[in-house]
Amino acid sequence: NSELLYQGEIFNEHPDKISAHRLIIEKDIKKLIIAELENETITISWLKINGETKILNKKLTIGQSLKISVSENDKIEMEGYYSVKSNSLLKLPIYEKFIIVKKFKTNYA
Repeated sequence: NSELLYQGEIFNEHPDKISAHRLIIEKDIKKLIIAELENETITISWLKINGETKILNKKLTIGQSLKISVSENDKIEMEGYYSVKSNSLLKLPIYEKFIIVKKFKTNYA
């Protein structure tokens, strides 16, 4: 089906700190969407699918997203970080994050 599933945040450990994430694509998933929903910039240093580099040094700012075609059992590996403007370093309450994600899902569908 075409339902959009939210899996959580990536590269959110600490501003400008590189972190790595890995996942395996589940059944019926056709696209991986990486979106910057907050007033930050995310930098994807690299993203690999089944060991093959697909993305290098891609930046996303608020409102931007990246769609990648995937298949069941694809192994996704990525490394990157997020940055904030010095005057916007704040942590959103969980309810506000929920509202932002809900709005994205509604507008994206």
